[in-house]
Amino acid sequence: MPILTAEVWPQPKDPVIIGKGATIVKIDPFAGKDCYKQNNVCWHEGGRYGTRCFADFGEAELIAPQISVRLANRLATGKEASHRNDEILQYGEEINALVAAVARWATARNGKFKVLRNNF
Repeated sequence: MPILTAEVWPQPKDPVIIGKGATIVKIDPFAGKDCYKQNNVCWHEGGRYGTRCFADFGEAELIAPQISVRLANRLATGKEASHRNDEILQYGEEINALVAAVARWATARNGKFKVLRNNF
């Protein structure tokens, strides 16, 4: 009997569920429109559903327990900051820096003209 390695291990056809309670992570193997095999990792976190797709079932099997542990270690309240929230905050900080720089420039410019006007 040959030893089953990751290369010859059969991919399941039914969803695989990892964790229990609020830490459930589901690996759902399916074939897309182009018949390309995909493994969709799904979980519920903070009032939203999270998903990641992997071509390799072994990769999905490696990531799913990590997500389950992350869900178990912190409470999902729906108030977590996403990557988009970080981008918006960074953009706002850049705008504030720009406004402050323009204000300093305008103050310096007005001050310089007052000095020049006094010299004439």
